[in-house]
Amino acid sequence: YVWLRSRSTSPKPGAEGEDLETTDADYESRQSREELIREIAELDEAYEGKKIEGKDYQERRNELKARLK
Repeated sequence: YVWLRSRSTSPKPGAEGEDLETTDADYESRQSREELIREIAELDEAYEGKKIEGKDYQERRNELKARLK
C-alpha cells in the first residue's frame, strides 16, 4: 500500500529507494512472522503427537510467542 500510494503522488528524488526499503522491511517482517506462526503450529503438532514433553513444549512455545509480539 505504501509503495503504490507513494508512486501516485510523485515522490521527491531519493524517496523512491526509501519506499522500497520500507516495503522490503515490511515484507521481511511479515515473512518472519509467518515463519514463527508455522513453527508454533509444528510445535503444537509435535506435542499432540507425543513427540515432545510438556515442559519442553511450553518453554519453546512461550519463547516463540514472545518473539512473535
